[in-house]
Amino acid sequence: MIFSFRSGRAIVAPLLFVSVSVFGAPTATLVSAPLLTLDQAVRLALENNQDVKVEAYNPLIARANVLTAEGQFDPALNFSRSYSSSVTDPINSDIVLPTLVKTDNYSLTLAGLLPTGLTYTIGGSAENQRGTYNNFAGDYVTFGGVNLTQPLLRGFGFAANLVNVRVAQANRSISKWQYRQTLIDTVTNVIVAYNQLVLAHAELRIAERYRDLGARLLTESRQRIKAGSGAQNDVITAQSQVASREEAILEAENSLRSTDNQLRLLVGEKSFPPDQPLLTVESPPVPAAAVDPAKDFQEALNRRPDYQQARLGITVNRANSAAGSVLHRPSVHSRNRSPASRRPVTFSSIGSSSPPPIAWVMTFRCGCVSVSASVMLPSSSSSCTRLWSRVS
Repeated sequence: MIFSFRSGRAIVAPLLFVSVSVFGAPTATLVSAPLLTLDQAVRLALENNQDVKVEAYNPLIARANVLTAEGQFDPALNFSRSYSSSVTDPINSDIVLPTLVKTDNYSLTLAGLLPTGLTYTIGGSAENQRGTYNNFAGDYVTFGGVNLTQPLLRGFGFAANLVNVRVAQANRSISKWQYRQTLIDTVTNVIVAYNQLVLAHAELRIAERYRDLGARLLTESRQRIKAGSGAQNDVITAQSQVASREEAILEAENSLRSTDNQLRLLVGEKSFPPDQPLLTVESPPVPAAAVDPAKDFQEALNRRPDYQQARLGITVNRANSAAGSVLHRPSVHSRNRSPASRRPVTFSSIGSSSPPPIAWVMTFRCGCVSVSASVMLPSSSSSCTRLWSRVS
């Protein structure tokens, strides 16, 4: 019987132990395989464990989510070009032929968002309109400028605009700690299963030795019967004890096989035939450890994945809470707007009986530069509802 590990080395069962039962019938015992150390078992488990392989992708996915969240602040370079043509029918008797108008539009802008909430657009546009009225001569109208819009209350500051980045970064760290937790669990399970297999081998050896002592006692009782100094009752009692100890050996062998299969499952084995050789293990050395309660407690907190995940969860909750408090503010924007005006802005409410938000826009213009401030208040309160009813 051959048992092959992933590393390519075969474990061959060279030894076959045969014992003789108390009734004279030979029975074959379990087959042993070459030695498997604890370090080899841990390495095979980390290489073949499916949970470890799946969990290893989560930090990469979380890193991609961080790049996606940070990408909202990357500037976007946009270029567009459109063409349209229209035919105008004559509207009086002086124009006999219809008018054909062709229009080309070009636009190039650089737009983006800053962490403070400021949106900017830098660029220009050009329009070339020509037709039969000017013998299709080029007539270009160009525009270039900068448009800046900065929220002053709602949407202002790093809390509202960096919430996705902060949450994504925290989730990336959480995914790393989750991967570390998977590794710790895998190694811990292998160590526990390995030591349980060492214990199962020891229990089987103890059961076999205990059976051998009973068989020796049975042999001595039979010899005393032949010598005429023993009683038949002693022989029957010794036979009962040997049978009971044979049952204990069967139970120990079954437990050993089950523990062996558990360790094989952890190291990545897929099949468990009943006649495969048992893994041969050795008692791992006990590492020497110096105990310092205060230092060890802090070290445990720094290395515990569940504790670190809980701390990062608090960071996520704080980021969401800070962003939510900003969203409850009234909307106030400072932006360029033309022409100069000061007037209330009305909104239509379609299919809803609730009043829309109330907004005011104030614009100041100096030369070719105009700056405007807009204020928007939610209309969910009762006072705003009565005001909306009066306006209606």
